[in-house]
Order: sequence, then C-alpha cells, then structure tokens
Amino acid sequence: MRADDLSHLEGIVISVISYHTEIDGVTKRYKAKQRARLINGSGEEKSSFGI
Repeated sequence: MRADDLSHLEGIVISVISYHTEIDGVTKRYKAKQRARLINGSGEEKSSFGI
C-alpha cells in the first residue's frame, strides 16, 4: 500500500468521527467533507462515502 493510500484512508476515518460527533445534519456533512479534503491535500474529493 502506498503512503497516499494510507493518508486517504485516514481522511475517511477522521471524517466519519467528525460526522458522528456533530449535531446539526448540514454542518455534519460539510465538516466531514472539508476534513477529508484537508487531509487529502489535493483539494478534491477522491470518493464520496454515503453521507
């Protein structure tokens, strides 16, 4: 597994944690996506995972 694969996986994990800890639904989705983008570093969503 390449290093960028691992960082992308980490982005998903942190996003899911963020998704579960937020209360407002709209804020939830937005924050999870932003967090994944931040960790990914490329500024683009590589995948959307059902949120």
